[in-house]
Parts: sequence; C-alpha cells; structure tokens
Amino acid sequence: MHPVLYFNIDIPYTLEDLSVVVPQASQYKKRISWFLKQFVEATPEAVVKNTVVTYDPEDEYTETELKKYNIRGKIITPPQSTYKIQGGLKDVKTRLVVRMANDTYLRRTDWADLLIDQFNSMSEPQLIGAAYPSGDVNKPAMEKFFSTYPWYRKSMKWIDYYTNSDGITSLSVYYLHGYFMASQTYVLQSLYPQIVELNDGDMGKEDCLVSHLASAHRIKIVCWDNLGEFCKHSGKHTADFEGEENELPLLVKADSSTEPRPVFNIMEVPPPS
Repeated sequence: MHPVLYFNIDIPYTLEDLSVVVPQASQYKKRISWFLKQFVEATPEAVVKNTVVTYDPEDEYTETELKKYNIRGKIITPPQSTYKIQGGLKDVKTRLVVRMANDTYLRRTDWADLLIDQFNSMSEPQLIGAAYPSGDVNKPAMEKFFSTYPWYRKSMKWIDYYTNSDGITSLSVYYLHGYFMASQTYVLQSLYPQIVELNDGDMGKEDCLVSHLASAHRIKIVCWDNLGEFCKHSGKHTADFEGEENELPLLVKADSSTEPRPVFNIMEVPPPS
C-alpha cells in the first residue's frame, strides 16, 4: 500500500508560522528608523524574515532603512494605511500574522513566543489584541455595516444607540486596538478587505469593524489583558517624534521565568435575554 497523507493532522504553530505586516507613510522618517531598530532587537529572526513593510512609491528613505535590516518591503498605492495593510496581508504565506503599527514599542523579547503559545492553546481561530471598551461608531456607519451584513443586526438586542451633547447618535463598542492585532492569516486575509471596501479605504473605526466582523464569523476574540507589558504604543505625541527624546524603558531580554506572565481572556458576549 502506498503511503497516505491524512487530513486533520495537528501541526502546532511555531515562530516560523508568524508574519508581521507594518504600514509605513513616507513622511514618518524618524518613526520608521526608530521602529525597525527596536523591532529587530526584540523579535526572533524567524519572524523578522517573514515581516513585510508596505510603503509609498518613491519613498527611498524607507527602502534604504529596510535594506539595513534585510526586511522585505512592498510598494502600495493608494497611500491610506488600510490599503497598505491589505496589500501586505495579501503577500503573507505563513499561517499566522500580526498587523502592527510603526509606533509600537516592543518591550520584551518573548512577545512572539508567548503569542505562539496562545495560538496553540485552542483549536479555534482567534483574533488577539488589546481590548478597549469605549470605541464610538456613529449611527450612519453602523447602519451601513448592518445593511451590508444584515445577519449581524441580531446583535442589536444587546446594544443601544445614544446621543451625545453635540447631537451625534453613536454606538459604544468593545474592540481590539489596531496597533497590534494578531490572527490566523486566512481570517485577516478574508475579512480585512471587506472592511476596507465598506469603509471606502478610510481608517476611521476600521479596528472596531474588523473586531466585530470577526466575532460575527465565530472567531474567538481574545484580549491580551497585559499586552502593554510586552508591546505598547510608544507614547510619542507628534507624528514623526519631532523634538521628543527617547525615554522608553530598556528592552527586557525575557525567558520563561520573567514576570509578569501574559494574561489572555476570551471576550464573552452578553447572555441572551
């Protein structure tokens, strides 16, 4: 009998399965230089090899910086970050991917290993990131979302619109912040372009909409409760760090005994009324 390759073989995720997509705008020269230096220091070589930075045509500065670290780049148009994320995702061939902003500071060297451990902790697909409770999406945007995906309107039994002091009717929503969002590659490759089309390429609330569209497709929304201990916003207040000193803490070279340990929690929906 000839050897047979079977289905449903459990192949655990490893670092070689993880890619990172980083959108970059040509005006952010200081930012991309800062990001790449600390990213390479904090990230396993196997993941760096699978990283792609998407950038503007004729952005020679970013192209030169990428060559310093042997990181792959891809030119994308139009210039909005949404199209750059989408274009980067399209090229990913690994099973897992992180979309990461170029003002993300990686605080520990074990961030990628711990992420892999979480993906291996359950068989269901996951969307992992830092959960925020107070994203506001205005009513017209949500109505467009519901008209495009009418089956999602069923969630309205758990939520209510409110009107603020300026007379704007909105919806408060939980969501995973866009600076760090990780998932199985097929999840973001299939769902993210739908949000780009829905939003006409605009970045406004796309992280909210991605989170909720993934949830509606029964993707486990997983909050990395203490993500800020491992990677977080840089805290810089100007777009290209103009006039700001680098006061970020030193990178922690972590191992299995380094505290704190990561805390992951599945975000539960309200119980049916």
